[in-house]
Amino acid sequence: MRGFRICMFLGLILLLNPVIIIAQNFATSLIPEDLLKGSNSVIRESRTVLTLDSKERVTVNKYFAVTILNKKAENMAVMLFSFVNADKVNIKRISVYDANGKKIKSVKQSDIIDLSAGGEASLYSDYRLKAYRHVPSSYPYTFEYEYEIQLQRLYSLEYFKPYISENQSIQYTSLELVNPQDIPVHISMSGNVEGLETTKTLTGSKWEFRNLPSLIIEPYSIITDEILPGIFLSPQYLSYDDYKGMADTWQSYGNWLTSLLKGRSSLSSASVEKYRKMTSSAANEREKIRILYKYLQSNTHYINISLGIGGLQPHPVTDVESLGYGDCKDLSNYMISMLDAVGIKAHYAVVQAGKKDYHFIPDHPGHQFNHVIVCVPQKNDTIWLECTSQDIPFGSLGDFTDNRYALLVDGPASKLVRTKEYRQEDNHLSSNLLITPSSNGANVSGTIRYRGIYMSESARYVRQPIHDQQTWINHSLEFTNFTLNSHNIKVHDRGEPKVELQLDAEIRSFFAGNNDRLFVSLNLNNKISAPERMRNRKTPLVIYYPYHCQDTLTVSIPAGFEPESIPEATISDPEFGMYSMKTVVKDGVLTCIREFRRNKGSFPPEKYQAFQAFMQNASLADSKQLVLIRKQ
Repeated sequence: MRGFRICMFLGLILLLNPVIIIAQNFATSLIPEDLLKGSNSVIRESRTVLTLDSKERVTVNKYFAVTILNKKAENMAVMLFSFVNADKVNIKRISVYDANGKKIKSVKQSDIIDLSAGGEASLYSDYRLKAYRHVPSSYPYTFEYEYEIQLQRLYSLEYFKPYISENQSIQYTSLELVNPQDIPVHISMSGNVEGLETTKTLTGSKWEFRNLPSLIIEPYSIITDEILPGIFLSPQYLSYDDYKGMADTWQSYGNWLTSLLKGRSSLSSASVEKYRKMTSSAANEREKIRILYKYLQSNTHYINISLGIGGLQPHPVTDVESLGYGDCKDLSNYMISMLDAVGIKAHYAVVQAGKKDYHFIPDHPGHQFNHVIVCVPQKNDTIWLECTSQDIPFGSLGDFTDNRYALLVDGPASKLVRTKEYRQEDNHLSSNLLITPSSNGANVSGTIRYRGIYMSESARYVRQPIHDQQTWINHSLEFTNFTLNSHNIKVHDRGEPKVELQLDAEIRSFFAGNNDRLFVSLNLNNKISAPERMRNRKTPLVIYYPYHCQDTLTVSIPAGFEPESIPEATISDPEFGMYSMKTVVKDGVLTCIREFRRNKGSFPPEKYQAFQAFMQNASLADSKQLVLIRKQ
């Protein structure tokens, strides 16, 4: 009877306290040998419990313990999480254990940093961070923490990913959903969930992983979220401040987002007249859009403003217009209002921004977005506008938001669409450079043109100070031992957008050798490099972006010299692309045209060796030198 009472007592504790941590021995010697192989850190135990207290409140309990084996994983000794001022936060413990599992430190509350999460681009924000970083005196050691946050809203829940870093293995990790009111929740699995243990509890579900091997990210790999296990939870019922809604379909979620826009898009009659006059002489609708977009770029700048629902809701357009600043929501809403003033329909489009490593689940309605752009449908095309950049050419997105799902927010007519995909001819990098011998070595002058995904970085420097432009040019050009004399960066946004860099520089070692023989590298810029060789590749080979590079180099041969050998090459692979070098000499002038095309594609792991060989052969051919000898 006494044992029965003890069991009842323990059961009551477990029911009232979702996260119960049983004392664990963190001695490094207890880690299984298989988990140490290839690892810089090992997650000993990680538990996340989400409790849906009501339709307006969620409690998140997080416990985490990781053994850091060496300095390469020192970034894992960090507790860091975000919250808003309305949330209730309780940090229960932060501890450090030595290699034998003995506790050597308990962190005081006064040692934990509380700071704004807004960053330099924020005017004001109620998003905050709690942070603590441990600085070790020796390795290995174990870092442990536990906290609880009570959220006064129901909007997003969890995208649970067991792994946090490369070269990391996992002893035990779990996610538990406690949902006593049975509030509808979307649940989606992603990646390889082999070994996942799923348990139905009295009030929800629990998912557990045990003994996951070290995570090794291979070059040219598929998006990690499509390989690694993941569990995505989001509510079908939405509650944020006074805004209630549903996210059981994309239409209902878009309808809820539409409610956040109501009453925030009306310009004054004077402003409407101003924008109509501004575009009255435009030859067509596309030109009207371009004029207003250039006006937006010239008269506004990005500043993050996030207070409460303001993290999701744009400010009134009249405020954004008069102040001249706002975040992606504000500036996109302003752009749409200007277009509406001149009779052009545009859509507020939410998208998940980020380069390459992003993941989207199209059959999982709800919050999967972190950015807003503008979609302007045309009769034969669609124009996409990135409104937070003052420099990006009109109609360009770059690799931050290209070729992915976006939700066009249009009340019950909201729908998923895909943004612009950049083709091989769009991603074009070309140069036309002239080399002439000089007293310092050689002078190089000419133009480099950037298109497609190559434009994003180069366009960013158009308005920057000269010193910053020079720093970027010195870093981005592959010239050896050179001094930049002059330059000019220009954006072209009529027709096919592009950025042009005109430059003049001195290269001190272009003609290398002695009085009788000179060696000249014709791959002055845009050199081709090959990825590392690999045996027993595990993951598919993925080439995300196709591109086309074409470089024309015209060299005035130094007086008294002539070519001994002229490098030429042609390499072609129907799956991966082609490379060619064509060289012509006439009247003491050499012209070399190098061309490289790399195709987009997804291939099985065993294709990696063929791809590596193609890139290696192209790299070797590209590095062939021109040999000049003194005339007899």
